[in-house]
Amino acid sequence: MMLLKSKWFKRISLGIFGFVVALVIYGLLQLLEPIKVAPIANSSVQFNGRALLIASDADMVATAYADAKLDRVAGIEDTLTAIDLPLDRKQPQINTLQVSNSVMSWPQIIATSPDGTKAYIVEVR
Repeated sequence: MMLLKSKWFKRISLGIFGFVVALVIYGLLQLLEPIKVAPIANSSVQFNGRALLIASDADMVATAYADAKLDRVAGIEDTLTAIDLPLDRKQPQINTLQVSNSVMSWPQIIATSPDGTKAYIVEVR
């Protein structure tokens, strides 16, 4: 009898009751409009690019977004990495150049010429 008068017993009972009610309401809502699961396709994705370009702003300290201080990290340089496509999984062609860049203005920092022979990198500070 003492247990039924306890504040903690009442709180726990109400919590369990609320959880059960929430589950019942969720189940009823699923009957009205169930959440659909996206089908998993077995086909491969078609991608017609000639190369994947990656700008790495490696010399920016990790806290730059939080404190707005673009301090350089000694011994680490910015790079541009080009991966030739289609990707040869056994011997991928990966080329890396030291190119000053800034991901602060992403995604507009890389552009290519129409013929794909030149890449233009923007440096913003």
